[in-house]
Amino acid sequence: MSAQEHVLRTAGYKPRVRSGTTIWCRQETAIGSRLAQQERCGTPEEIERSVQEAKDTVEKLQRTVTERQSN
Repeated sequence: MSAQEHVLRTAGYKPRVRSGTTIWCRQETAIGSRLAQQERCGTPEEIERSVQEAKDTVEKLQRTVTERQSN
């Protein structure tokens, strides 16, 4: 198992083959619902890009809040 596969499996992703391509999927609770589940799938690159975009958004919001508090 590669390091990338290990990270994906640790995050709850499972490999699936669609149209001859291996993608990774996991079940996530839909926002605003305790019961509804959504399946999130993507290639390792797509998942990494999505995670990085989420981190960037959080950092940007934290900077904005910190700047407003210091003014």
